[in-house]
Amino acid sequence: MVREAREKSGSLITADAALEQGKDVYALPGAVNSPLSSGCNRLIRQGAGILLSPEDLLEEMGISQGKIMKNVDENKIKLETQENLVYSCLDFTPKSLTEIVRECNLSVSLLLDILVSLELKGLVGEISKKYYTK
Repeated sequence: MVREAREKSGSLITADAALEQGKDVYALPGAVNSPLSSGCNRLIRQGAGILLSPEDLLEEMGISQGKIMKNVDENKIKLETQENLVYSCLDFTPKSLTEIVRECNLSVSLLLDILVSLELKGLVGEISKKYYTK
């Protein structure tokens, strides 16, 4: 699955190789004016599967959504208050560090500590420099 890709990115090279091997490739469509979406949109035009939600991916993989949601709920219970604040601020659309600071009203240094903690727990990821997502 490709979430973001510029027109000439390593993600597209990997996706093209997977397609050549007969593997299923999925892409998340993005804004037509975003350079980070141009690669995904091209993959979709070339016949990649379209994913509009995490549930779409789970369905394609044959995974029961209820089982996954139970695990996420268990992880949320274990989060500290500030971790929960940051985690709830994020979604599956990447947010910049600046956006997260503004929404959570935390200092940059504290926010970075929390993001690292959430990354180590496998709950968030830095998908590109200073852009985070669940």
